[in-house]
Amino acid sequence: MLKAAEFFVGGQQLVRLNEKVIGEVSRDHGINATEMSILLFLAGNPDLNTAKDIVESRLMTKSSVSRAVDSLVRQGYIHTREDDSDRRITHLVLEEKASPVIELGVQAQQEMLCFLCQGISEAELENFCRIHTRIRENAREAMKVYGTKNEKL
Repeated sequence: MLKAAEFFVGGQQLVRLNEKVIGEVSRDHGINATEMSILLFLAGNPDLNTAKDIVESRLMTKSSVSRAVDSLVRQGYIHTREDDSDRRITHLVLEEKASPVIELGVQAQQEMLCFLCQGISEAELENFCRIHTRIRENAREAMKVYGTKNEKL
């Protein structure tokens, strides 16, 4: 039986590994890992394109997202667009300049994923994907019940 501590340590190891992989790509382009993470998030989630979406989905602090977004705008990787129906909402839009950086980040993550999945059958991966999706759904519900120190999500 998997123990809670082992489960959470394993999750932390995967997060750190991802940060290391995208950190290497981001350094080559003069951005930090948080900024790279936001570019990858925006590219992979076109319907979630506000700072609030990033904060809620990635469980990041408002201040870190705000700093990263400001930096990405200054560097020309994204621009902001006011919502057509609600001026209080600002959408984050990827610029063409971000495309090669995103491609390298996605490629690095895919290579890492292939490495991690060595020796696992297609059937096992499909089962894992179903389980992983369910765990993510449960985690979202748990955040509503348990909240966080800052009451995010």
